[in-house]
Parts: sequence; structure tokens; C-alpha cells
Amino acid sequence: MLQHRYSYGKISTGVGKTWIIAAIAQRLQQQTLIVVHSTSALTQMVEDIKTIFGITPFIIGKKKSINAPIHIINIHSLDKAQLD
Repeated sequence: MLQHRYSYGKISTGVGKTWIIAAIAQRLQQQTLIVVHSTSALTQMVEDIKTIFGITPFIIGKKKSINAPIHIINIHSLDKAQLD
């Protein structure tokens, strides 16, 4: 099913980004990195994923890495983060 190791998607407001991203991550059974544009988008994405899918995403930069299926980072934190 997975033809490429990485993919990129730019999804408009109101389309259902949380549903799409979490469903793809669950189907692929691969760790997934989500990059968001703001702190409020990060907070909303985390809460939506917890509520809808019962998954607690790892927020990069908040604590030590955990084995979570979904990792989320604010784009402004990318230059500070050490991604392994």
C-alpha cells in the first residue's frame, strides 16, 4: 500500500484535516508527523485526535519522545526541534 516513504498534503479549511490525517495514519500503521501553522491549530488537532480516535499524539518539543502513532509540531518550532 505504501509506495512512497513521505507524502505532503495541503488541505483547505473545513475539509476535515484531522479525520483525513488520523485515518491515513491508522491505516498505514506508521508513525506520522503533522506540521501545523499555529499553536491554536496544534491544540485543536491534538484535542480532535484524542476525542475522535482515542489516540494521544506526541507534541514535539513538550517532552521526551514517546512511541505515539502521531507526532505534531508547530512549524515555528521546526528549527528548534531535534528530530530523530
